[in-house]
Parts: sequence; C-alpha cells; structure tokens
Amino acid sequence: MTASQPNFSTGSKRKLADILFVEDSFADVALIKALLKINKINFSFHFLHDGDEAINLLGSDDPIVKKIDLIFVDFNLPKSNGFEVLSFVKSHEYLRDTPVIILSGSDEPKDMQKAINLGAVTYIVKPLSDGQLEKSIDQIPTLEYVQEDEQTFIYVVS
Repeated sequence: MTASQPNFSTGSKRKLADILFVEDSFADVALIKALLKINKINFSFHFLHDGDEAINLLGSDDPIVKKIDLIFVDFNLPKSNGFEVLSFVKSHEYLRDTPVIILSGSDEPKDMQKAINLGAVTYIVKPLSDGQLEKSIDQIPTLEYVQEDEQTFIYVVS
C-alpha cells in the first residue's frame, strides 16, 4: 500500500489517512482486518493492544504520533481504559484536534454520553461494520471516505 493514491478525477495525489486502532481483543482485531480486506477499504493503519501502550506512544516523540489522523479506541482495555486514552488525547494540545472514536461492547447510554462529553466524535457498539465506519468518517471534516474503481479510500482532506 502506498502513502498516497491518485485522485482519478483530478490527477492530484491525496494522502491516505493514518488510523490508530487500540484494541485488546485479537478476535476483534481480526474482524476489523477482515472488514477492511473484504470491503477493500484502504488507509494506513496501526494497532496497539492496551491503553498504556497507546498513552506511551501518544506521549512520545515517535514520528508516527504526528501522522495519526484518527484514533479508534476500545472502551474496555487492560491497564488504562478507553476513556483514559481519550482523556489523555484531549488534554494534550498537540493531540487535541485528533478525532477519537470509542468502540465498545457496551450499549449503556451513560457510557455513550461519557465518551461524547470527553470529546469522542462518536461511540460505536461492536462489532464495527462498514456502514458504521463510513458514517463515522463522514462526521470528521478532516477525512473523506471515497469509492474509486471498486475500492474505498479514507483520505485526509487538505
């Protein structure tokens, strides 16, 4: 997969979105990867398996941190949970504008409201579907969900 894909309508280059998934369930990671492959959804993705890994990466000077365009974080993570990761992102100036989507097995309204109050773009009850992914991306003005030549790309809007 290349860092940018052609815009067939204009001939210009667009950057594929860099998306960080923080998910501890290997089964859910496998489902997410299968969803992306089956639906031919293209973007640069990174996986971490617990909240502490996410906070450590996001608090570091690793170059990937500046490239992340969207974070999907599981609500129920080991070590630091999804709300702690979300709070970390929203409390740091250099990360504050990075959109965060909470993924959870919980459909409790209080959990959904807490995520929104902490600054999440949206809250998705697992399992993640293609329709939920597209709907979530549509809520983020810095990203666009584009179908070209029987494939789907998630691009950064410049």
